[in-house]
Amino acid sequence: MSDNKTFLIVNAVPNMEDMQSFQSYLTQIVDIFIKFGGSNMQRFKTVEQIMGQGGIKAIAILEFPDAQSIKNMFASDEFNALNDLRRKAYKQEVDLMICETYKNQVPPLIHHRTFVRAGLQACAHIFPGCRPV
Repeated sequence: MSDNKTFLIVNAVPNMEDMQSFQSYLTQIVDIFIKFGGSNMQRFKTVEQIMGQGGIKAIAILEFPDAQSIKNMFASDEFNALNDLRRKAYKQEVDLMICETYKNQVPPLIHHRTFVRAGLQACAHIFPGCRPV
């Protein structure tokens, strides 16, 4: 069994010109998230774009038991019944991504040697468990 946690990350641009559709969609989709095991939902709004293309105004992150639970939700009749409402509620297609944490929170290709070579001696503070070599 994996020690990694699985998350659904939602990036979206709400359609502020149709708040009724947006609110209706949110009310219905949260129940679907919960039905398929979603928990610990966190919602964020973009307050300032400092790099990149921009556009994303709302971000939601939900924890799920595993990636298959999220895939089952996407394939469900309940989720797909909201397709038309989702198109009205958002200005562009919603980005939905399944993500997992790295085991022990350390990306597999990043190691403290990389930081030491770069002159950053505080690796142990950034990645708990790293020890100087």
